[in-house]
Amino acid sequence: MSDKKKQEGKTLTEDSQRTLVTLDQLSQTIEVMSSVVNRLRAHLSEQVAASIKPPSSHSQLIGDSSTSENRTAPGSNTP
Repeated sequence: MSDKKKQEGKTLTEDSQRTLVTLDQLSQTIEVMSSVVNRLRAHLSEQVAASIKPPSSHSQLIGDSSTSENRTAPGSNTP
């Protein structure tokens, strides 16, 4: 009987150690995933900010091209 109790105690100790290692690995995984989420959030925020406020040179190019399309050729009656 004492051998059986020793074996059970050893198994419980091994299980506890495995559980601690697993918890440590999960903690590290969560830290890495949190870092990835934060980087993605920052990247997306930059993209949203860029789409809301386009660069001035880009808007000038768009404005110039739209005005040139509305011009008529000299001597032409069609717009």
